[in-house]
Amino acid sequence: MKLQKAVYCAYGWWLLQDTDQRLTHETPQAWQHGPVFPSLYAALKHQERVQGSPFFATPVKDTQGRMPRLVSDSSSQGKFLADISKRYWPYSGVNLVALTHRKGSPWHRIAKQHGFDLPRQVDIPDPLIEAEFRYLQSDAAS
Repeated sequence: MKLQKAVYCAYGWWLLQDTDQRLTHETPQAWQHGPVFPSLYAALKHQERVQGSPFFATPVKDTQGRMPRLVSDSSSQGKFLADISKRYWPYSGVNLVALTHRKGSPWHRIAKQHGFDLPRQVDIPDPLIEAEFRYLQSDAAS
């Protein structure tokens, strides 16, 4: 749970970067318990916990031994992810859930549209996520 939320936060902040390069090869989806990256979910499904501090430091494989395709080998992405890791990893999973599920968040808006009974494979559109993180950015600056 914590890793999903931390990756979602990284994804949101990456959308504010001035780049055409994507952070992930997929879009987060609105699942019943929050924003989820399906490949990461599949990779973590049979794992008890993800150990380690930076959330990308521990290699995680799915049941077929494949690594989820989260990021490229870009050095700018590596530095970005290290910074995001330092910012969000100290928070508990519960704190990150509070952030990603709060009223008005992209997940909350999509969930509300479905009466909080979400089917699988409902993408959270990038413009919604970007607007949320622009708000967080402006709120932090003031």
